[in-house]
Amino acid sequence: MAATYVKAGLAKLSVAGLDWVNPDTLRGIVLAHYDPAGPSTRVWMQDLILESPQIAQALLAAGLAVELGAVLLLTGGWLRTLACMGLISFHVGVFAVTTNI
Repeated sequence: MAATYVKAGLAKLSVAGLDWVNPDTLRGIVLAHYDPAGPSTRVWMQDLILESPQIAQALLAAGLAVELGAVLLLTGGWLRTLACMGLISFHVGVFAVTTNI
């Protein structure tokens, strides 16, 4: 499982480099899933990402760090717990704004 996530993070870097954390990347993904008639919480989160390039960039950077940090799944104790919490949070966030995992 660790290898899958690390590979996903490395793939993003190999294709786009640090341009992956360009806010327009996440804003484009959100726009592709935007439904103004959807649940109000989802629309609020989508609007927040669309209106704030800083938040979009921070979320992309955090997601990339979580994917690359999945190597911590190979350790034990609190580091493994931290990696698991990061991955769960990442997926909850993706589902919250796109409903597409």
